[in-house]
Amino acid sequence: YNEFTNAVSAYKNAVTNYPDTPDAAVSQYQIGLCYIKLDDFTNALVEMKKVITMYTNSPYMKQAEYRILFLRKR
Repeated sequence: YNEFTNAVSAYKNAVTNYPDTPDAAVSQYQIGLCYIKLDDFTNALVEMKKVITMYTNSPYMKQAEYRILFLRKR
């Protein structure tokens, strides 16, 4: 549990400090995955939507769309 909470903080720092880098998109996606692991599906959905809106050219966009479909079914 703690490892995913700590990872969310680290990934959020990466997105905040390096928003225009390719790593920002993967960090944003990882935030959503961490929330899924924490069974916090509301925040996971919010974070996955950010991947789609903020990183439209990212290869993680399609994966985020898939995760959103999964999260909406929960």
